[in-house]
Amino acid sequence: MPRRQLFMFRAVFLSFVFALMGSGLVLAQETTGSILGTVTDSTGAVIPAAQVVVINRQTSNQQSTVTTGAGLFNFTNLPIGDYDLKVSKEGFKQHVQNEIHLDVNDK
Repeated sequence: MPRRQLFMFRAVFLSFVFALMGSGLVLAQETTGSILGTVTDSTGAVIPAAQVVVINRQTSNQQSTVTTGAGLFNFTNLPIGDYDLKVSKEGFKQHVQNEIHLDVNDK
């Protein structure tokens, strides 16, 4: 094989190897999931501006958000594990959902 062709082969081969290595690293980093939902009252009406807190049961780390005008909330990039979810709003009884298990890419 001529020297120039050998160089091109090596460059293409190394590029391919690095691409495979990089894609493996990206796949290995997928260790999160999401918890999302809609907060409604007993009649099914959405509850805007409700406080939603998610608590990691292993670490006790907390994240909080407020529901949108459509009653939606979304916690993304949560480490896999077990969570408790608390929803509260003045004038409503607090709702607690315990032991939500989150796996990789769960939503």
